[in-house]
Amino acid sequence: MADVVLAILAQADRAAAVLDAAERLAMLLGEARLTALPIGGSMPVAALAAAGTLGAVPVDLCVTWDPERIAAITAAFEAWTDAAPGRVGTRLIPASDDPGTVEEATRRADWIVAATPRSSDDGSTRHAFRAALLHSERSVLALPSAAASFGTCVAVAWRDDPCARRAVLQATRVLHKAEKVVLLSGVRGDGPAPAFPAALAEHGIAATQERLQIASGAFGAVLLERAHAAGADMLVLGAYAHSPLREFLLGGVTRWMLEHADLPLLMRH
Repeated sequence: MADVVLAILAQADRAAAVLDAAERLAMLLGEARLTALPIGGSMPVAALAAAGTLGAVPVDLCVTWDPERIAAITAAFEAWTDAAPGRVGTRLIPASDDPGTVEEATRRADWIVAATPRSSDDGSTRHAFRAALLHSERSVLALPSAAASFGTCVAVAWRDDPCARRAVLQATRVLHKAEKVVLLSGVRGDGPAPAFPAALAEHGIAATQERLQIASGAFGAVLLERAHAAGADMLVLGAYAHSPLREFLLGGVTRWMLEHADLPLLMRH
């Protein structure tokens, strides 16, 4: 049975990049079909619980239906499909003014692809991303920029906790196609590196393991630097091992990555 890859199209100017990445992910999976969901409402960033966060917000009280936005996203989708008539299994889910549509669509999919929210994006874009990452129980490929090709050299942010284990387990579906997998394991002081992920061992996926010293400062910056040094074109990591509210107040790797990463992030909460 083919996997379903859901592309969340929140902004027309980024639709083609999201669709390209969804198509690449489908290719790595081997057998998958694409669906695309346009985000049909607009919501001011001020309506969020805190600007720039992924916190909860009663979106049903502050979403305004935006037909021009839907038309622009639909046109971008049609231009993308027309550019390569041989594409198979790509369909556009009808837009809805019900905020619950996003949650329902993400739970029906096996994988989700979405652009990382920008500081200038409205609340609907941020709500859609939050719904995918925090409530879908699926891996989300977060795109900070266009990245039609990835999955050749994959870095994995690894520590032996439930969040990271979930991320790695689902990522095994695409890691089989990688030419190189590098585990970037954070350690404190002279402590031992985390044990090699059982999911990789059981799926026969070889990987090298590198120690990353956890010190003061942003560990996300160290993680991203080492991923680049390894030649990674994608980074797998667990998302929000702590609560999103705690990460907003105190900072955290997930928040730092969403704000600063420049390569695709395959994230699982």
